[in-house]
Amino acid sequence: MTRVSTGLSSDKLPTVHTFSDANQIPVGFHCQYPATEYRWTHRGDSRVRFNLSTTITRWFFRGRKIEVQVTVDKVNWRISPTQKVVAYANRKRVGYLTKAETTMIFRRRVRRSSLELSFRTTDPHDPLESGAHFNWHQMLVPIISIELRNTVS
Repeated sequence: MTRVSTGLSSDKLPTVHTFSDANQIPVGFHCQYPATEYRWTHRGDSRVRFNLSTTITRWFFRGRKIEVQVTVDKVNWRISPTQKVVAYANRKRVGYLTKAETTMIFRRRVRRSSLELSFRTTDPHDPLESGAHFNWHQMLVPIISIELRNTVS
């Protein structure tokens, strides 16, 4: 799991994180390119941790779930060399991003003070990752935003 110190604070819901702060680059995310509104995740495994306040986690103990929406950049996701990405929430698989999908929504019960999302590829190792264009071949998925919302189970 990602360290608490690198997590993004979430004091209330809904929370929308857009990765626009240069000082908040999660583990395995590439720097934000000029004139773009998203960050690429890195091939292999990229993680982002949301530190949830005790007010949020106490509320979820009463049979509630959190709804998470991951939105990717439509244009660059279609031309990315990666074909499919698996998403995990606190180490449990919650869904997939494929070329036909630019948004993923899932619900997850949260009983601890954090929610860690991990994005991993299902593609085999690409030898081009160590070639001249390795930067492009290490790109996994261009994430515009991650939104956390209240929901009833």
